[in-house]
Amino acid sequence: FYRDPIVESITTGGNFQLLDITDDEKKQTEEFIHKNGVNGLDNYLSQRLNAWKQHPLDIAVVGSSGVGKSTFINCLRGVEAEDEGAANVGIVETTNQPTPYEHPDFSNLKIWDLPGVGTPNYPHASYLEKVQFQRYDFFLILCRTRFTENDLWLASEVKKNNKRFLFIRTNVDTDLYNEYEDHPSTFNE
Repeated sequence: FYRDPIVESITTGGNFQLLDITDDEKKQTEEFIHKNGVNGLDNYLSQRLNAWKQHPLDIAVVGSSGVGKSTFINCLRGVEAEDEGAANVGIVETTNQPTPYEHPDFSNLKIWDLPGVGTPNYPHASYLEKVQFQRYDFFLILCRTRFTENDLWLASEVKKNNKRFLFIRTNVDTDLYNEYEDHPSTFNE
């Protein structure tokens, strides 16, 4: 069996680490290539890339109270605050318990609205247990204006538990408007 050097480098090099492919996925891909060569590889990889659509995925939207978590979830789902099934939004603390929202296009994807961290009802000491931290596959940590101690604490806990996260800054439009109002002659978007 002829071993193509390009195929060999793909299946044995560090490229899989860059793509964050598990050892099991790497082994399955190697077996496919060794059995079939590169014929049908595009089809095989396309099927593998879409496999996530068949598995449940729980994404937690977390952050301090009032950063816009519920509004963000509604935006992801393409619904307005007053639509049926929308996440409750308000200027006071509105999320009192972890609440799942199904994505309209992917029934396997649940976006969880978690209560604000660091509130009297959800202090650091009991937050992880109360929100069932281990149930989530991925975290979106929302912060508004400045990065806070709560944001740092959340990121540290997510990382400590070998989970993944992204930071998302909210209300940038408001910050830009306020900056323009305060410094109109020197403002630069």
